[in-house]
Parts: sequence; C-alpha cells; structure tokens
Amino acid sequence: MDKNCKAWGQTCRRCKGKDNFERVCKSKPSGNYFRKEEKPKHVRQVEDGDRYAFTVRNSNDTSANITVDVGGIPVQMIIDSGATCNIIDQKLWEHLKLENIRCESTMCKPNVYPYGSEEPLPVLGKFTANVTVGKNSFNIVEFIVIEGSGQALLG
Repeated sequence: MDKNCKAWGQTCRRCKGKDNFERVCKSKPSGNYFRKEEKPKHVRQVEDGDRYAFTVRNSNDTSANITVDVGGIPVQMIIDSGATCNIIDQKLWEHLKLENIRCESTMCKPNVYPYGSEEPLPVLGKFTANVTVGKNSFNIVEFIVIEGSGQALLG
C-alpha cells in the first residue's frame, strides 16, 4: 500500500483491519456490528434570509457607541460585531425622515432575531443609505427598521 494513501495507518470501524476505511470495506459485517448514529438533540431551521442582533451589554456603557453619518444625518449607534444586520428603531426612523435623510426605503420585512430568542423582532421595513464612519465611506448600506424603541446597532 502506498504510504501517501489517506487510509495508511487507519483502522476500519467495520472489520478492524489496518489501512482501510469503513465506507470502502469489502468484508461482510459481523453479526454484532452496528454504527451508532448521533442524532442532534435540538434543531431549529434557519432561513437563508434570517438575520441576528447579538448585543448583550450594560445599557449605561457608552464605550461601544460611535457617531455614524447615515444618509447625511449623524446617528449614535452601538458597534455590534456579532450582529448580521444594522438596526434602527421606529422613533429614530421617523426622526431621520424629518431630517430629510437621503435613502431608498422598501417595505420588505426580513426576519431579525434578538440574541437567544426564537421569536423575530417586529420589522417595519428596511432602507439603504450611504454611510460614513470617521474617514471611511460606504455606499448602499442596508438598515432594518424595527417597531418600538431601542438603541441603533451597527453590525
């Protein structure tokens, strides 16, 4: 047998022979052989479009706050490196509209889940805008608008 073969030095789980893998084993299984299949204990199906918001912190901690220019309007946001989307609440969205934010909005309602929850947040819609953080500019950044009130998240 070639020493470069992936099976070299391996033990077959079926026949216990050397230099062999179970899936290509040519021996007949013995009467007491069975392969234990591990089944998952809990599975939750996640759609490709699902998004997550993961901020868990003391609400008085301002060290993760940053001022972000969203569509020409300065917005205080929390940096949330675990989030898969950017989130603003309904109150901030109304304020941005009054300030004439430059954006493109849609009524699309993606599923957004808060940390540790199986219940999605109530989403009003989403919008895209150009964003500036410090000296860095980004075009067509997506934000999801949720019902109620809460801190804006930059994911």
